Amino acid sequence: MLQPAPAGSVLTQVPIGRVALKGRPTSEPTLTTMRLASLLLSAFALLALTACNADVARLTPAEAAQRVAAGTAVLVDVRESDEWAQTGIVAGATPLALSDLRGERRDWKPFLAANKDRELILYCRSGNRSGQAARLLAAEGYRTANAGGLRDWLAAGQKVSPTPAHSK
Repeated sequence: MLQPAPAGSVLTQVPIGRVALKGRPTSEPTLTTMRLASLLLSAFALLALTACNADVARLTPAEAAQRVAAGTAVLVDVRESDEWAQTGIVAGATPLALSDLRGERRDWKPFLAANKDRELILYCRSGNRSGQAARLLAAEGYRTANAGGLRDWLAAGQKVSPTPAHSK
């Protein structure tokens, strides 16, 4: 922590951002150095978040449905079981909770093994959790895309079906 300089002393900055009091450097950073470090850290964090988001394609429900119909992709609902029970899932989707993906992977492990060569298209309620899941899986080497939220699918006229009993 910087201490006020004694009356009559002269403060100078040395090139590495240390304060000198009467010519003796201290290990305390200057306020300017701390602000610069804070700005650089913020810029790096923003760049990292942007890079993470850029790695995952965002698809419309129509684009996603087309890829699934072509057999090159599978559709996954990453919401939780109580949400599936309340609303059902998009027809043809596989319900696999994000919590299981982040946890034990009891349901995800066999699904990923069976679909390792297909694109994984994910959706949730709003598109946020599906984006998180898509980035996590992309970091593990899977081809992924974020297909937004259930409300996007419903607005596009996609049918919803009840959740299969085994996924509850």
